Parts: sequence; structure tokens; C-alpha cells
Amino acid sequence: VDILQAPFTVNLSPTGCTGALIHPLWVMTSAHCTSQGPRILYAGFGASDRNRCSYYIKGRVIYIYPPFYNDSKDKSSESASTATTHDIALIQLSAPAKLSETVQIINLEEAKWPTGKNRNCTLAGYGGCYTQDALLNVGKLLATEDCNCVTKLGLLCAYWLEGHKPAQGDAGAVLVCDNKGAAVLSQDLGTSFCNDKKQAMTDKAAGEGCDVNNTIYLFSHIQHNLDWIQEISHYNKANKLQRNNIKYYDMFMSLQTSSLLLIFLSHLY
Repeated sequence: VDILQAPFTVNLSPTGCTGALIHPLWVMTSAHCTSQGPRILYAGFGASDRNRCSYYIKGRVIYIYPPFYNDSKDKSSESASTATTHDIALIQLSAPAKLSETVQIINLEEAKWPTGKNRNCTLAGYGGCYTQDALLNVGKLLATEDCNCVTKLGLLCAYWLEGHKPAQGDAGAVLVCDNKGAAVLSQDLGTSFCNDKKQAMTDKAAGEGCDVNNTIYLFSHIQHNLDWIQEISHYNKANKLQRNNIKYYDMFMSLQTSSLLLIFLSHLY
């Protein structure tokens, strides 16, 4: 589709993930796209084809909500280990994005999810199943808090309706409901997960999820993480490290300085 249908969409290179511009200096994506990936990230803008971005801006700092790591290690119940409700990262850009017809900001939804309501939403991303498709695609999803056996506060799930089926490369894309960003794509599970977890994981490993209609797409609810998002993007100085609040990565540091910082962080946490 044309970038004009989702001008807030950002291509994150070289991770292969998708992001969303929420402020001229800030991009939102999934934490798992940045937590173990390369230290140098570039945000590409204005692209209907991720290989032909209008321009790139280097990332300066990545902020990852610490509960993301706690969720990832949570083995207290099977449902808790299936997804993280804090799979959100914020990337501060080294320079502000130049807004235009093809580069726009997506406003975030601050209201709570309507109780018991299913909503028709859209998801735009650069993902593909079996081909190296680098084109921007948009799919329609039915989003809800009722995620069957996968139950956790702050988790949303969605079912494919029509258009593009979310796939590898769409992680970090923002689910848009009523023209506002409501959630960030974390992962997908087969609906058989609730009855046969082993088979569901086997299907996912085989890449069959792209062709199976019975797939649950799991999202981190933005409103559930909104206080942290606002604190980091609006009030926090990029060079300030706050204990128990952020994970901090400065992409402009030398390798030696980076090593010292990682040692410092290991003592903090």
C-alpha cells in the first residue's frame, strides 16, 4: 500500500522490525526488537518500500521498560509466559524527523479499553511470510481483551479479518483503533495453544502461522504503559540514568565506554 495510508510507519534497520513515529524525536517499537539486537539503529521514513526510504535518522538512545525483562522470565503460570505486557521500547532519534505528507505522527490512545468491546483496527508493517517482500502492507484485525486462555492485565489480542496477515517484520508495529495507536505487536500464537500448546509452538516454528486463519496476535496495550511512555518521552533527559526506571543504551558511545556502562548496569540491576 502507499505510505500515505500509514505515514507514521517507520522501518527499523537492521533489525527488520517496524516502528511508529509518536513525536518528531521518538519512535515506538517492541522491546524484543531492541533488547538483544544491534547497538546501531536507523529509522527509515516515508517508505512504501522499506528499501527506498525517503531518509534515515540514526537512533541515539533506546529506552526499554524494565518490567519487560521480568515478564520474559515469568514462569509462574503458563499464561504469563506466553507474552509480555510491557513489550514496548522508545527510541530517541539523533535529530527530529521532518514531518510531511508521507511522514506523520500517530497519536496514542490514552483512554482505557472499553470493557467487553471488540474493535475493528488496522495494522501497518513491512512483514512478509515466505518472500522477501519489503513493501508496506495494511491488514484489518478484530481486537479485544478477551484472549481465551491467554489472560494477563495489559495484554490485548487480535484476530485477522482481511488484508495483510501480520508476519515476521511486523513486530513493533502499532495497532490503530479509531485513528489512535492502541497497542504494539508482540507475537502471535495459534488458537490451538489453549488446547495443545506443543502443537501450536510446532506450527509456529514451522512458519505455518502465516497461512492459518486461527491465529491470535498478541499486543502490549499502550494505555497500560502510558505513564512510563509519557515520563520518558516528555520529561526525561536523554543523558540521565534513573535506577529502576529505564534500561539505557547510548549509541554514540565508544566500544570501551559501552562496556563500562554494561558493567555499571549489571551492578544496578
